Amino acid sequence: MGVNSVSFICEKKGLFMSDHVRKVNNNTKDNLHGYSAVLLIIVDNAFWGANTLTLGLATPLVSLLAFVLTGIGVFLVQMAMAKDGVLVAITKGFVVGVAAGVPTGVVGTVGGFYFLSKAGIRALRGRN
Repeated sequence: MGVNSVSFICEKKGLFMSDHVRKVNNNTKDNLHGYSAVLLIIVDNAFWGANTLTLGLATPLVSLLAFVLTGIGVFLVQMAMAKDGVLVAITKGFVVGVAAGVPTGVVGTVGGFYFLSKAGIRALRGRN
């Protein structure tokens, strides 16, 4: 029994997703918009890079500013670009703001690249 015959049998019994279900599952509505991920990466690197210049003395202030700036920025991007609802945009802004506010540059950068890959580079090119 070859691969084609197994595919045919599975498709005949409805074991494969239809095109409609595949489109719904690939919807990026539950993902972060690409601009939000880029904002997280930029703010994380800028704020925690600048914090090293103060030898960590400004950590509480930098953490708070990174949280607020990223949270508000992600909220606005999710509302305007991703067309998320208010509660969803607030939640995403809060979670990403927390990632940016963690007092190290690693969490936001790694998280930002994860969200960026999940959102897809196509979102940055305007091909959602």
